[in-house]
Amino acid sequence: MPSRTSTSWTSSFTRVTAAFAVMLGGSVLVAWSIGHPTAPSILPERPPMLADAACGLVLCGLALWLLAPPGSTEPGGRGRLRTWLGRSAGVLALALAVAGFLDHAMPGPILAWPWARHWIAQSSANELATLALASLATMSLDVKIGRVRLCRVFAAAVIAITLVALVGLVYGAPALYGRSPTNGMSIPTVMGYGAVALGVLLARPGEGSVAVMLARGSGGTVARRLLPVAFLLPIVLGGALLVGEERGWYARPTSTALLVSGTVLLLGVAVVLSAMSLDRRERERSRLLEAAQIARARADEASAAKSRFLATMSHELRTPLNAILGYTELMELGVAGPVSQGQRDYHERVRASGRHLLGLINEVLDFSKLEAGQITIEPSESPAIEALAAALGLVRPQAASRRIELREQLDCPSGARFRADPDRVRQVLVNLLSNAVKFTADGGSVVASCGQFTGDGPFAAPTEHGWIYFRVQDTGIGIPREEQERVFEPFVQVDGGHTRRSGGTGLGLTISRRLARLMGGEITLESRVGQGSIFTLWLPATSMLTVEAPVTSCNVGLALKANVDTVVESFLDRLRADPALPSAASASQSALEDHTAALVMDLAQRLVIIDEGRQDTTRLIRDGVVLQRRLCELHGAQRYNLGWSEAALDREYLILRDAIGDCLLAHTPLETHAQIEDALQVMHVFLDEAALQSRAGWKRAARRGLRALS
Repeated sequence: MPSRTSTSWTSSFTRVTAAFAVMLGGSVLVAWSIGHPTAPSILPERPPMLADAACGLVLCGLALWLLAPPGSTEPGGRGRLRTWLGRSAGVLALALAVAGFLDHAMPGPILAWPWARHWIAQSSANELATLALASLATMSLDVKIGRVRLCRVFAAAVIAITLVALVGLVYGAPALYGRSPTNGMSIPTVMGYGAVALGVLLARPGEGSVAVMLARGSGGTVARRLLPVAFLLPIVLGGALLVGEERGWYARPTSTALLVSGTVLLLGVAVVLSAMSLDRRERERSRLLEAAQIARARADEASAAKSRFLATMSHELRTPLNAILGYTELMELGVAGPVSQGQRDYHERVRASGRHLLGLINEVLDFSKLEAGQITIEPSESPAIEALAAALGLVRPQAASRRIELREQLDCPSGARFRADPDRVRQVLVNLLSNAVKFTADGGSVVASCGQFTGDGPFAAPTEHGWIYFRVQDTGIGIPREEQERVFEPFVQVDGGHTRRSGGTGLGLTISRRLARLMGGEITLESRVGQGSIFTLWLPATSMLTVEAPVTSCNVGLALKANVDTVVESFLDRLRADPALPSAASASQSALEDHTAALVMDLAQRLVIIDEGRQDTTRLIRDGVVLQRRLCELHGAQRYNLGWSEAALDREYLILRDAIGDCLLAHTPLETHAQIEDALQVMHVFLDEAALQSRAGWKRAARRGLRALS
């Protein structure tokens, strides 16, 4: 694309060509009016410029001046009056050309005014065609057909006609410029209409072939160097040879041979010089590109080295810090001897400082992993209420210590689910809630809510189910509008500086937004200084978890609670007898049972709660889900420590499902078995969720085991 400077001079050039056409045509009209019609011929024995051509040139020049963009403004910026006057001038010029063609085509004069017939009848066909094309070119400056701007087609035709006429005038070939040596297109006509055509071509320099010729790249350089040579060389060289032929220096065959050989030689020199210049530019560009690639590779290597250093140091710092925290807790428990109250206070301060430092190290480690692309996302379908409840439980002690009210608003149904990594979602929510508590004055309030939005949210929804959103609203200091994007940049805090009131690395929001985007979501911010901030986490929603139980689900739940021991006993027997679980046969009773009884009791209680339809059903279900999640994660970690595979863990839940179903069918009346099957479908959904949570605990235990080995 041409630069702004080239666009400016092309607009000026267009105005200059328009003014030149008006002045040239006006001077010819003056010469005709004072009785010197042969004055505008310039060369002897060449036709003069006629009055109709001069009048048409003035009109075309006026149209170009009025319709071309003034200065650097856009074409649509001119006023309506200017547009109307410009098009009127173009229409008059076109009408003049049409009248000339009609006078040529009709057997007799068709115009009523003798002076008009006198002027128009003398015009040659190429003059009238040039006038018509020039008027159409000026009127169609803003007309495009597909990618082609129509004015350039007409302007190119004008340049072709005038160039042929110019060659005929220079070489004395009347067939190229008119009907006779003294009747046809004149040199002023060629100059005037050629100038109008060039002005039209440069009136819109930002597109098409003109943009290529004006560009700073290789194509523009070649065009600007070779086009003048291609146009001027044959004309100048041929004219010089023609003069020598007329003076008898050589005969016609010799002049023709000199013209051909001279044109070939000079064009070849021009092409070679252009090729050498382009080769120098290409070598320079290749050198700069190679230098840029080397610099980028070094920057990437330095960034990777920084990330590796941060990850290594964070890992090395976490190990002794965890040991410090562990020994502090052992001393506080009195393992090494009695502990006084003062010592307990010191231990608590050490533990609080250690946890704070550990949090900072974890942030740096997460950031370095994000920079290096080593963060692993394990998406799964998870309940929204459970994620919010887990995050709130971790932040409540921090809010209570500063007398900050931490409230929740559940605007989404209990079955609303999102598809993302639940551990990373909890990490993001904890960070947003911790920031809200941190930047809220003592005695303030923080409101956490979740809901489902079926619109596009911050951008187009990735699924037909829309978005699950988590909103954290505080009454803190607020964030100025100009800082609201910067807070998501690394190491940036609103109250940055040596006197800031809140600690931290300034990485929390950076990590949170990047994690949200890795999970297909986003974090948005609304804030007012002095009134607080609202951070919203958006995650892709999935289909609703249907938890509507049949009417008899309460009885089914009560029956299951009454037979928990029977279910556990049957479950253990089936585990030991299953050939796919050979390690179960040698496991102890307590290790094999683990938390199974507590899980079955929780599932039975959930069936009872659903059927009762109480006002606090959502809260009770949420509390049960949190308990279930913890139990299942611990169970998955325990099974990993026993050496069980992930497939064995899935097999265990299938066996538990069968044990629960068989027990209920055996201890309920036959006529209720149809309703029990409906309740079991709900139970299966809960068990599938429990299996997912156990797998998550198994995987975390596996990762910890790998890190311990490394």
